[in-house]
Amino acid sequence: MDPKKPLYDLGRKVLGPSAGGQVTRLLRHCGSDIDAAMRTLVIAKTKSNPGQYIGEILRGQGPPETTDWDAEYRRIGVSL
Repeated sequence: MDPKKPLYDLGRKVLGPSAGGQVTRLLRHCGSDIDAAMRTLVIAKTKSNPGQYIGEILRGQGPPETTDWDAEYRRIGVSL
């Protein structure tokens, strides 16, 4: 199985069926770190406009990187 498939599946759920290009750019932006891109999509899912949130990150206008992901997940109420 392709290790990127879950990332693209989540991207389609969060951003819509034609999100492949945006997910590819997000993965590139995250230095090909699939986990970092997944975390970003999980957070985007909690936003009122996930596509805009991801777009801002890709343009360098998004929030700074959060390194304490456990705290971030608790803050937004996500349980993995």
